[in-house]
Amino acid sequence: MSAKRLKAIQDALDSGNCKTALKLCNAFLQKGSNDLCKALKAVALDGLDKREALQVANEVRKTRPTEMAVLMPVAKVLKAGGLDSEAMDMFDHAFRTHPDSEEIGVGLFECCARARDYSRQQQVAMKLYKRFNKTRYLQWAVASILHMARGSRQPATRTLQLAEMLLSKTAVQQPVPVSDGKTATEARHNCCVLLLHLAVFLEQQNFEAAIDVLTTHEKVALLPTDMLWLKLKVFALSQNWVPAVIVAYELLHHHVDQFEVAKLLIALVFFQEDSIDAGANQSAPAATNSMAQSSLRLEKISTTKEGPEEGDEAPPVHRVFHFDLQPRFAVVDEPAFQQIQSRDDLDRVKDDDEVTNCFILFKYWQRNRYTHSSRVPHLAELELRKIAFAYTERSHMQSGAIEANWSAHVTTGDMADFTESIVGYYDLEGQKGSCFFDLKPYLAILDEHRCGTLVHKLTKVLEKDDSNARDTAFRFRTLCRIQRACGVYPAPATMLSTAQSWMVKWMTSQRVDDSGVALDDLVALAAAILLDLDKKQVEDDMKEGRCTPLVERTVLLDTLAFLEMALKPGQADQVDAINPSAATQVKALLMVIYSSLGFLDPVDTLLQELNIRSIQHETLLPLVLTNLMCCMRWDSAGEWCKAVLDFHESYDRDLADAFCSCFEAGMYHRVGEFMRARESLSLSINRGRCLVELCLLELVQSQSLQAVQELLSSSIATKVAPYAMRSQSDWISTVDRTLFQSLHPLQRASPYATSHLAASGTTRFGSPNSTVAVSPFFSSVVGSLAIDIPMLDHPKTAAEEKRFKASQIAAPASSALEVMLAQHSSERPGMLRLRALLVHMLYVTIVRRERVELSRCMDMMRAAMTAEDLLPPCEPWLSGDSIPMSDFESKASEEISPLPYGAKRHAATYAATHFSRFILIVFEAAHRVLQCQWHGKQEIVDGGKTRRQSLPVSEAPEGDDFDEGAPDEPIENYRQVEQSFQVLTIQLNTLGDLLVGAKPVGGASQSSKDVSDQLGMGGIGVARASDFLLGPVAATFPLLMWWQQVLPYSEAGHPCKMGALAARSALSHLIVTLHAVLTNLQEVVARCLKDVDTTFGVLVEGAFPQTDLQRIFRPSFRLHRRRVANNMAGSQMRQLMKLADVVENRLVLLRGMMGKGDG
Repeated sequence: MSAKRLKAIQDALDSGNCKTALKLCNAFLQKGSNDLCKALKAVALDGLDKREALQVANEVRKTRPTEMAVLMPVAKVLKAGGLDSEAMDMFDHAFRTHPDSEEIGVGLFECCARARDYSRQQQVAMKLYKRFNKTRYLQWAVASILHMARGSRQPATRTLQLAEMLLSKTAVQQPVPVSDGKTATEARHNCCVLLLHLAVFLEQQNFEAAIDVLTTHEKVALLPTDMLWLKLKVFALSQNWVPAVIVAYELLHHHVDQFEVAKLLIALVFFQEDSIDAGANQSAPAATNSMAQSSLRLEKISTTKEGPEEGDEAPPVHRVFHFDLQPRFAVVDEPAFQQIQSRDDLDRVKDDDEVTNCFILFKYWQRNRYTHSSRVPHLAELELRKIAFAYTERSHMQSGAIEANWSAHVTTGDMADFTESIVGYYDLEGQKGSCFFDLKPYLAILDEHRCGTLVHKLTKVLEKDDSNARDTAFRFRTLCRIQRACGVYPAPATMLSTAQSWMVKWMTSQRVDDSGVALDDLVALAAAILLDLDKKQVEDDMKEGRCTPLVERTVLLDTLAFLEMALKPGQADQVDAINPSAATQVKALLMVIYSSLGFLDPVDTLLQELNIRSIQHETLLPLVLTNLMCCMRWDSAGEWCKAVLDFHESYDRDLADAFCSCFEAGMYHRVGEFMRARESLSLSINRGRCLVELCLLELVQSQSLQAVQELLSSSIATKVAPYAMRSQSDWISTVDRTLFQSLHPLQRASPYATSHLAASGTTRFGSPNSTVAVSPFFSSVVGSLAIDIPMLDHPKTAAEEKRFKASQIAAPASSALEVMLAQHSSERPGMLRLRALLVHMLYVTIVRRERVELSRCMDMMRAAMTAEDLLPPCEPWLSGDSIPMSDFESKASEEISPLPYGAKRHAATYAATHFSRFILIVFEAAHRVLQCQWHGKQEIVDGGKTRRQSLPVSEAPEGDDFDEGAPDEPIENYRQVEQSFQVLTIQLNTLGDLLVGAKPVGGASQSSKDVSDQLGMGGIGVARASDFLLGPVAATFPLLMWWQQVLPYSEAGHPCKMGALAARSALSHLIVTLHAVLTNLQEVVARCLKDVDTTFGVLVEGAFPQTDLQRIFRPSFRLHRRRVANNMAGSQMRQLMKLADVVENRLVLLRGMMGKGDG
């Protein structure tokens, strides 16, 4: 290939002109085949048609190229298509052919890294080191070994010893003065080598070697605090508490604004004090305790348990701690404290009481706030007091003296000081957006009475505020968030008046300054309160045995209209649209409310307005994906599922590129970061859901058996198999619900509980964020300092656990918004696995026809259904050869209990038991048909010789061996197939009753109007019908077409004529029954379509009672109510029309089957 032509093609590719490059490649290939030109053609096609690009790239790969000019473009296309293993094999052959090519070897190493083959990656690195004797390849091998050990579930002692031996050949160099760019690069590389040494030692838990390497190379760090961070982590991990405290003090003196370090320091000093006293108590009662001799002392009361409780082995003696903080902290009120002006003065006033020393340090920084402007000292004081309460609570819990409320063991003065500290923090930081989130862990430990007192004090502070209008508005917003979180309005009238006052405050705010920006957040807060009022109304009606019609839920409709007005106010509204930041939360809130009610038209619009990008596909889209599927918005759901999968492919490629770049740049400490990101994203439950749902959507709309076979053999369906085999514990949920964290009431808990839950990562007890003063170079190595201090351990005995639960504050009922955001049943890993198994079992049955594999998958499906409570632990027919129809006849009249508030989005789960049982019986029937194909062989005597011959039409499946030990009973097999079809027919009638409500609760008859209402107004019918179509129908239709093809007809001379005839007759009856069920559903949907205008006419025309919100926002509020009603009516119309189209499509297919069966 001439250099001129090659340059023209490459220039076209570099400029993004793929069509021109493709044209030039095709013109050259007409003259003859050329691997380089084909490789460039594949790159050009990658920007036009990825499927054809992969085909061309695979053609070149099969020629086993060895030139780097060909390998690189082909590998680029294969990597973009997710074929990393194929690219690795191609480079492996090229490297074995040209072992002296360093460039090909490096390419093979990168392919191994992309394919996550760390063992092979280490082997390639060692080959490169032995061949070219470069130190960086040795470091590559060590990094590969390290991450291979981290990914192993078994101890990797010998592997890590190998890494340590290899590291001895690449020592850390002593630092040199940084004077030019080259020296700076060398210093950075030297830091990487140090961190590689440290990572290996920490993985081995060789803390002495880790401290030694840090001490020897103290000056290698780029920033002065970097080495302190590393030492602090090593000391904390090794539980070397005394030097850890010293380093934490030193680190805080360098940078005050490090709340994570402050929290670790507080936990360490309390644990240190607890450990010293515990040691003194165990050695002798009269043992010397330096802390007990201090003037500011810990009050102790000895208590002994009277006898062992259940779960305890012996009655130990516990010493109860009362952390009476007022006398200990009185030193800050003395004149000596006021004279402290420097760090030297602080060191002079220190004594053996580290808790008091810590408190003095924080108070000193609070007094000199002008020198650092950090909020950490104030938060650290709150954290210190909360940890003291937690120690007191834990001590009484262990002794058995715990009261119903933990605060009974805390002095009144300490509780008053704690509350005043919160008030003081609000006074200082109330105008900042972070104030409420900083205070959440400390508000959670206050009971309802103390919360009311606190809100009253904060209101007094706000009334005395004399700052500018903007700061006052932000303080008011923080107060509203605290009031919502604390829930200090128990009466409905108080809740309504609070919400209305916030609305009026927002409406009347002046937009001439920035105060309106803060008050825009009141819109979502007021809406959250109104939703709680609607929840209470619905629950009160349910207690009286009635279901609240949508037209009577005026609070809910007013809330939707209010949110619509805030987003898009009209000219007569006399308000401005809210700012973009608050608009995002309001749009997401509207999206959640509409989708939970089953009205998806506005959800589609809001999704487009939110302009979801990048990681938001993973974090925000799952909030509505389930409802898109349930409410027949399959087109939108399919598009969003493809967008999620495209994001994952793109993100995985980017992470793989970054992963390889870390090795190239020598940034070995970042390799683990990207490796963990790749692994966690590959376990995303949202990724699996989108893949499986996309397969089901295409499967349920397939028109022929050939189309089903092509779909099941496609690349999308074959990716489902790993999800079907994956354990439920391997999944990771990435849904982000923190967008609404300021709208939920706090879950109250004791100090000990909040400390433990915060350490466990519970978001509702999250700790304030802080600015970490560590260089980005070291941040990934330092990681989180949330070290497990023993104080935060779980209760160790059953008695302690019992007392711990008894001491907790009763959790409040979930708010309406929390109910709407609750995880749908289909979002659970177990349900995802069941759906993935359904697709995989269809592939095994129809494409591969492997009876043994299908049997194994059925066992997994039974176990998964039992784990999800969709099947009882043991049913007689699960282990027997036949299915007793009496079991199903008795279950055909099961009733469905009334739905609780917010359960409409969970409607499909009420029929999930029947749907799951039906699907399992469908595959039981498929297994027996496969069994007929194997056992339905006959012996034919021909010329004195006996040979086995398959029955007509029933071709032997490929990939499965004949079971010689199985009985040769074809007639009995066909009888079992017939029985399976009969049971399926009975179950279909039951499912039909569930779909159209022919057997309502209580057994009363149901009119056609009631049936249509069930499918209308966001009712449960559409969701149940959607689940029926994506479950039983998706599993049944492909198998019906397959059964009609493989079951033999009753030809003359057939050895099983009567059995085959009975089986096909039962199959025909099953098809007729399914046709009748779908026809009934079609009639109900048709009636609902006629009733939509009547049902929603009341809402559209506005013939509803005058509400308080209409009086506040008149005269235009009626227009927004009408917009809400139109959204609901349009959504209901479209989902019913989509349901009608899908049902009609399936009916047409069934009519074709019925005609074929008659023939």
